[in-house]
Amino acid sequence: LILFKINDLNQAKFKYTVLQSFPDANLGGFTFSLDDSYLIGSSYYTGVSNLWKIDIATGDMQLLSNSELGLFTPVEICPDTLLALQFERDGMRPVLLKEQILDDANAISFMGQEVYDKNEARLSELSQVKRTLPTIDFGEVTDSITKYSPMKEMKFAGAFPDLTGFVDREACNNVTPVLGYMFRFQDPVGFNRLNIHVGISPWSHNNWENRFHLDVDWTYRRLHFTASWNHTDFYDLIGPMQTSRKGYSFSLGYSRSNTLKAPLKINWGVAIAAYGLMDALPLAQEIHVDIRSMQGLSAYYHISKTRKSLGGVRPEQGWEFGTDDNVYLVAGHFYPTLTVTANGGVLLPFVRNTSIWLKNTFGHNFGGNDEAFSFEYFGGFRRNYIDCSTPYRMSGLYDYNAMPGAQLDQISARTYLRSHLQLDIIPLRFNNVGALCIYPTWAQLSPFVGYLNASGNNYLNYGAELNIEVVLFNYMKTTWSIGFARIHGFNDLSPFGKARNEWMFSVKLL
Repeated sequence: LILFKINDLNQAKFKYTVLQSFPDANLGGFTFSLDDSYLIGSSYYTGVSNLWKIDIATGDMQLLSNSELGLFTPVEICPDTLLALQFERDGMRPVLLKEQILDDANAISFMGQEVYDKNEARLSELSQVKRTLPTIDFGEVTDSITKYSPMKEMKFAGAFPDLTGFVDREACNNVTPVLGYMFRFQDPVGFNRLNIHVGISPWSHNNWENRFHLDVDWTYRRLHFTASWNHTDFYDLIGPMQTSRKGYSFSLGYSRSNTLKAPLKINWGVAIAAYGLMDALPLAQEIHVDIRSMQGLSAYYHISKTRKSLGGVRPEQGWEFGTDDNVYLVAGHFYPTLTVTANGGVLLPFVRNTSIWLKNTFGHNFGGNDEAFSFEYFGGFRRNYIDCSTPYRMSGLYDYNAMPGAQLDQISARTYLRSHLQLDIIPLRFNNVGALCIYPTWAQLSPFVGYLNASGNNYLNYGAELNIEVVLFNYMKTTWSIGFARIHGFNDLSPFGKARNEWMFSVKLL
């Protein structure tokens, strides 16, 4: 059992102190006491996993238990009480025991050892025990440590053909298949990853220059760079959402996340981007524009603290806050947008694993004219039939543009306030349902009601979403979603009339 100092490790100094060393017994699960003066852990020194106490200053080791079953992973919860796991036939059981030093303990008898002792000569003739692995001193390992370079270690990882989709605006916005090939490069750890996709869409009605496709995606630690010519996306083939675009785009982003203080999570990032020769807004597929050149700067900050209790399938209480800021430069005009989102949820009494969430989003575009870049666009569940995005997008921090009932990007606003109230009912757990190749694990119904004030125009929607987790091939977890929403407009300028319905079906892979 060795002890390191954190300050030394931060300076790449691998010095350590040996507290205890046993040739025939292991030392495991040791944790610091409440006052950091000694360690408490377990060892098979007596033949059974008993608890031991090691003084950090002197290295003295003292016995704290004399169990016949075995105790593991002790934690000092108060100065004279330990919490540990006791081995039993049906599993581990938490137990409390007083922290007291024992002076008398006997080792148990190993029946196999007794058989060996009585027949040592005969067994030696049948088999000779030999040490096959060389002994390596810890110093030999630390002396050979060198700095790891993700750039130098980057290698070709593989290539494979793939099929993606590309929007065909010359054929009523239908999506045409793209035959392509993906090339991947990365270092063994995964700090440095480069994906290059090349493709061609021979059945497209687009001009010949828009039938060739190139996508470059490079991630280096916290940096993310993308470049594309006629960007394609596989999920465009299977649903109404389209992220593929004509023209070129470049983006470079930096992101950080801190989850070491979970459940408190902090994520933030900044990015710059450039677009050109596009016929639709990068984030609004139904808004057709002629973008010859466009630059963008974006930043986000998200912080959340949510929890779920035993039996829950998603966060059941807590809070989330986020701000997303974007500035676009088009034809010499700036179009800055500020968006602030605040979510809160609580568990309801009397019915376990049932919670209610309220999401509020406020935003304003400071552009000075009535161009398409001066508006934010809302509408739809924003889900494809086969998708990689998470369910419950309407109540999350990221997709505040969802407004089920309306068509995609059907509602526009320069200033908007959106509120979304959602009830997550206790999930239904399944047992012995299905087959080994496909079976459901849980289902949860979430009715909702929403309100949107879009530049003075008011909209109300309501509906429900049913999510079912289904495991495929004994391994792959998928989420099957079915949703319905109805939206009402309360002004003569409503783009869909007085009311409109929308159905949604989506399967999230992995």
